[in-house]
Parts: sequence; structure tokens; C-alpha cells
Amino acid sequence: MDPRAIYHKSTKGLEEIAERKYKLLPRLRSVLILVDGKRTFEDLAKLSAAMGDPFELLSQLLTDGFIETEALPESHVTTMPAAMAATPATAAPAPVVAAPEPPRSLQDARRYAVRHLTDLMGPNAEMLCIKIESAKGLTDFITAVVRAQDVLRNLRGAPAAEKFAQEMAARTPLE
Repeated sequence: MDPRAIYHKSTKGLEEIAERKYKLLPRLRSVLILVDGKRTFEDLAKLSAAMGDPFELLSQLLTDGFIETEALPESHVTTMPAAMAATPATAAPAPVVAAPEPPRSLQDARRYAVRHLTDLMGPNAEMLCIKIESAKGLTDFITAVVRAQDVLRNLRGAPAAEKFAQEMAARTPLE
């Protein structure tokens, strides 16, 4: 696996998240939730290390068609600076899309998850919020977020649950 490759969910992966159609094992599902189309293998490996061998988990998801990658060819990476230097001054710069700033700590991610779940579910979120707030580490936090996503799916539907999962994946700290 290319450590610089960016991974995203395939159609099959999106179906699994929305419907649990393929009945993935919990740790594979947890890793699948972390795949957001922005993180590299290195990033995903850091996040999923507590769930098992990251290479094995991501390889399994890739082999089974739940995730896909679009790695840059090696020649493209090495020639990029020269290509950028040769760009005419009149060329329009590429638009910059500002991504939300990920939290710098697990505490920030907990705070965001609790606030977001309370907004979505009101008092029904209380027990889920307690689990998230009491998470001692990244693995406990991810487990609590996956549980919250499942409950959210039952209360608000698959689109709301998937949106929550994507937002949490973007805000989960890498360490």
C-alpha cells in the first residue's frame, strides 16, 4: 500500500455504512468509517492502530472493494515542482477550498460529538454523550461514535448517520 495514497469509500463501502448490507466485522467497519477521501494510508494507520494491524485492516477493505484509492504516479510527484515553476504568470490560480479545521485533541473531538449529537437527538443523546465523554482513548472514542451513528441511523435515518460519521471522521485527531 502506498503511504501517500488517499483512500475513499467505494459504492460498496457507502452501502455498508448506510445499510450494513455486507455485515462487516466491527473493527473493519470502524476503519471504514475513518476513510473520508482526505486521509492518506499513513493517517488512517495512525487512527486505526489500536484496532489491529492497520495494513491488514486497510488491505482487507481494499481487497473486498469497500475502499478505493487514487495514488499519484511517482513521476507526477517528482516532477510537480518543475511543472509548477513552468506555469505562466497569467494562469488563474486553482481555487482553494477551506476544509474545517480538525480539532487538535481528543477532548475537542469529544466536545464536538456531544454538541452535535445533542443538537440532532435532544435528550435521546444523553447516554451516548456519556459514553463519548468517558472515552479514555481514541479507540474508546471511535467505538462510542460508531455506536452513536447506529442509534442515529435508527432515529434519523441513514443519511443523517452517514453525515454524522463523515463529520466525525474529519474531526477525529490523528493521534
